[in-house]
Amino acid sequence: MKLKDDVIEISSFSNIKIPSNEIGIFVKEFVNILAYMDKIGTVKVSKIKKDSIIKHHTPLRLDTSSTSSNECSNLIERVYYKVPKVI
Repeated sequence: MKLKDDVIEISSFSNIKIPSNEIGIFVKEFVNILAYMDKIGTVKVSKIKKDSIIKHHTPLRLDTSSTSSNECSNLIERVYYKVPKVI
C-alpha cells in the first residue's frame, strides 16, 4: 500500500515513532484528509464577488524607526551588533 509507505516515511522525517499496529489508523486519517481536500477543490469560486471578501478592520500601524543614528553607532562592536540576551 502506497499510503502506508508514505505514513512510515513521514513519521521517520518528523522523528515520530508510530507503533506498527497504529499505522493503519494514520492511513485512514490521511485518506479522509485527502478526500476532504478533493471535496474542497470541487467548490466553484468563480461566482464569488470580490466585494464579499472580508477586509481587515484592525488599523495597521506605520513602520517607523524609533532609534537615532547615535544609538545604532553605540551598538556596533567590531563587525557585530550587541543585542540583549534573550534566554
